[in-house]
Amino acid sequence: MIIINLDGTISDDKWRERKINLNMSDMSRYHEYNLLAGFDDVGNEHLFRGKDIIVFTSRYNFYSAITFEWLRRNNIEPKILMFAPDNMRISHQDLRRQQLTMLFRNDSDIMPEMITTAYDNRHEVCTMYRKEGLHAEQVLNITKKGIIDVARSNLN
Repeated sequence: MIIINLDGTISDDKWRERKINLNMSDMSRYHEYNLLAGFDDVGNEHLFRGKDIIVFTSRYNFYSAITFEWLRRNNIEPKILMFAPDNMRISHQDLRRQQLTMLFRNDSDIMPEMITTAYDNRHEVCTMYRKEGLHAEQVLNITKKGIIDVARSNLN
């Protein structure tokens, strides 16, 4: 079982990044960026096809319908999909730490030892995963031809 980030890891969002409105301070900053998410290409399929996957995303829950439809159209069936709470403004690593806590809570049937790898495109998130005892690999690029392009360092 793996944990994998959505945008920038399996969803090729590079073309949408210019839609982030840095002049806004709330959820509307990412509104246009997230509304276009349904048009992303899938990438890095070699990382997740044929595996049980848990998807963590920084997309707000408000955009869940777009996200579920994109996953359905691309035949991606995560065991668990966790969104960011609407209007939550914390760092990516703090959000992922909260998502991990929710994943491994006492009433969950998922245990840390069941996770073989956690993939993310942000170095600081991979560092946090390692500090939490998980094997983590940073995805450097979205690839579409099965080329593995991850940072394999286990350094903290």
